[in-house]
Amino acid sequence: MKHQLKHYLTYIPLALSICFMGINVASAADVPANGGKEFAGTHFGIGLTITQNNQEAIEDRVEDAQIINGIVRVTKERNQLLRLMLETHYFFTPDISFFNLTKARTWGFGPFVGVQTGSEEIIDAIGGGMMIGFKRTDSNESFNIGIGYVIDNNVKVLGNGFSPNQPPPAGETEVRFKEKTQGGVLLLVSFAF
Repeated sequence: MKHQLKHYLTYIPLALSICFMGINVASAADVPANGGKEFAGTHFGIGLTITQNNQEAIEDRVEDAQIINGIVRVTKERNQLLRLMLETHYFFTPDISFFNLTKARTWGFGPFVGVQTGSEEIIDAIGGGMMIGFKRTDSNESFNIGIGYVIDNNVKVLGNGFSPNQPPPAGETEVRFKEKTQGGVLLLVSFAF
């Protein structure tokens, strides 16, 4: 029960971000027309992301593996993913400076949601978290950085009974794989121009 509760607590930032996404719809008119794309009334920009596997009870993302001399050898894995995601966010802009480094109302913080489209599925990954952004004075240009949690569909892992650097299950001559949904930590950087 304790493990299940811990598992579900990892989804809280994502759920909160999705709830706050409606706030961004109301503020879409404030976003410059050249800063991204609008879909269903919500403004999306492009974010550069890195995803790191959540190391607790998560299987390695395996691209390829072989049985060599009776041992399963992973020849290619991808536990860190670099990718572009569509992202939307909402900033609360305080009327104070950021540690005396910026002017008031030129920085903000708030929730973000990121989506990666896929070739086999409409949505390949979805993530959310908290973001902070810094706007240039008298400009629409900004630099934003966020941290959160991402859920990936169709993550390729070793099949049941197969473990890296261990003999394969009895009677198996080739490595089997399976696809599953898996989460990880998400770091997102975006620029608005």
